[in-house]
Amino acid sequence: MCALLSELIVPVSDLHRLAVECGQCKAVTVLDFTARIPREGGAVLPTVVECPVCHRPFHAELKDRIRALGNLLAWMGNLTDESVSFRVAPPDGKLRCQ
Repeated sequence: MCALLSELIVPVSDLHRLAVECGQCKAVTVLDFTARIPREGGAVLPTVVECPVCHRPFHAELKDRIRALGNLLAWMGNLTDESVSFRVAPPDGKLRCQ
């Protein structure tokens, strides 16, 4: 399939998952932002502290950034698809057929 666009446009409502790749073993962990874990102080997001395969701890900043992204997506979640979208251009400015 070929994309003839100069950028990829993704509505905020379509952003559900985040893939985190381990720098050591290259295993990919996918976090689902639609699955909020209920807690007493409010719902919390799924988080990852270490690679589930090699158990290498991830950077402490990663947890904070995952939480911040989840809170942003939750805050913007009630917007319509037409309201907010992310626009991402390929690194070299050219989309390729795959």
